[in-house]
Amino acid sequence: MQLIWLAVGAASIVIFLHLFTTWWHLRHIPGPFLASITNLQRVWWVKTGRAHLYHQAIHAKYGEVVRIGPHLVSFSNPEAISTVYPIRPGFPKSDFYATLRPYTRERGSMLAVFNTQNEQIHKQIKSPIAPLFSLSNIVMFEGLVEEVLSCLSEQFDTRFAGTGETFDFGEWLQYFAFDVMGTMSFSRRYGFLEQGRDVNGMLDAVFQFMKTAAPMSQIPWADPWIYKNRFVNSLCRTPAMSILGFVDRVIRERLDNPDHSHKDFLARFLEIQEANSNNLLTHPATLQALSSELITANLTLPYPKWNEVCDLPYLDACIQEAVRLHPPFALLLERVVPAGGVSVLNHYLPEGTLVGGNPYVVNRHAETFGPDVEEWRPGRWLEGEGRKKLEQSVLTFGAGRRVCLGKYIGILELKKLVPFLVLKYDMKIIDPERFSVENGFFFKQREFYCSITRRKEGSHRDKADSK
Repeated sequence: MQLIWLAVGAASIVIFLHLFTTWWHLRHIPGPFLASITNLQRVWWVKTGRAHLYHQAIHAKYGEVVRIGPHLVSFSNPEAISTVYPIRPGFPKSDFYATLRPYTRERGSMLAVFNTQNEQIHKQIKSPIAPLFSLSNIVMFEGLVEEVLSCLSEQFDTRFAGTGETFDFGEWLQYFAFDVMGTMSFSRRYGFLEQGRDVNGMLDAVFQFMKTAAPMSQIPWADPWIYKNRFVNSLCRTPAMSILGFVDRVIRERLDNPDHSHKDFLARFLEIQEANSNNLLTHPATLQALSSELITANLTLPYPKWNEVCDLPYLDACIQEAVRLHPPFALLLERVVPAGGVSVLNHYLPEGTLVGGNPYVVNRHAETFGPDVEEWRPGRWLEGEGRKKLEQSVLTFGAGRRVCLGKYIGILELKKLVPFLVLKYDMKIIDPERFSVENGFFFKQREFYCSITRRKEGSHRDKADSK
């Protein structure tokens, strides 16, 4: 019995010392006590699908620099962006990103620009393709976006505009976005719009992959034992398989039957290898202001051209505000503090500390964006000299040397889609209280029901003239 008590006592001392040393090295950073000794609380926050709200509440209680894990520090003030996400190398991505690599038994973990930690490998992957994602190149795909807009218009007209039927607008926006990427990447739509459904469960597979990866991203050491395990993967089909299966098929088809008339992303990749909308609907005043701007601009109809809409100030303000309020991903974009440590907002962080900002939280910093930071107000982007600071303070697309490559694709889609919808349809939200989002690293919109009718010819111009 004495030996048992001795063993229990020794184990207790070891556990206490481990917890004490875990807590000690960042003891000067405020935050929930439980988060300072275990990552399990972080896992729970993510599992609820509301981690962004927990992070926001913690910052509201403890300040602009808080500890939300034994080795993880979060900031909410955009002034820290240039420190943590510099243009030069120095703050590598953490193991958080390793959990976001698709995995198959045959290929193991698959590297991509976003999930690569090693700076040299990242450079090797990014350098050949980065020019393809420049704004000047993305605009060359405008015609492909219009093809998908035409398909969307046909489906809206036949299914909803003349019938009064309500539909989940959020789902159809996802169908549009993925069919645009299919067209730009492979010169073929996935078929979401034509079929009006999640073809082959691909959208669900993407969300399920992110939903399972998100909790693992908080305890990345466990990922190789659970989701990136050959034995586990032999027992069940992983969400990544259906996505990768489609990509494999179209790449093989293109290699076997090259068609040099294709000038999509895939064609260019192979050449290299060889060589937010709901806010407008809930704020009629801003929708009317945007409609007036679009009408007086005398745009090409039904699909306004990029060079006509790219510099429209109120359209740009609406898109900037939507991007600020509704970032597509809302967990910390983690980085590792380099040798010598660093000071973040006057808080010293030792070498090896994980640090990052949650775009949802940083984009709501009241001292930067104003006391009405939770409100939809596009006018904040039209207030002269302060605009540049606001643009530098938004973390939606990341920042520094690892800024999101797809940024301009998203901007092109929005500046083509929003004018098209505003000028062609009158839209009404049905049962807005049913609308919800789930944060599985990427946001999943649910039950955003709308009804639409086609605008009568000239009706929108009459409204503008009457102002």
